[in-house]
Amino acid sequence: MKETKDRDAYESGCNGLKEGWAYIKASGQRIHASVARKKDGPFICKSCLSDAVHHFCSNKIDHFAHLARLTPIIGAHESEIHKLCKESIYEELKNKFSEHK
Repeated sequence: MKETKDRDAYESGCNGLKEGWAYIKASGQRIHASVARKKDGPFICKSCLSDAVHHFCSNKIDHFAHLARLTPIIGAHESEIHKLCKESIYEELKNKFSEHK
């Protein structure tokens, strides 16, 4: 379980949900993952103000995680080789589909 929380914190760049607390978007009320239900949502992380999702787990402790972003965070932690690979793929696609088709 700790590795899931650590991975979410690393990928999102925020530790705001690691202790199991999020906020109900509509009311601003703080709620712990152990008592939260789907109908209580949507949820947010008060540290970074991003959307949070509640994971109901049968084999782990229920927890909150940051909603996966559609675009990467600028300055996200990634290796240089990963960044270069993404740039290379982008350039190839841009050249191949230069008319945006």
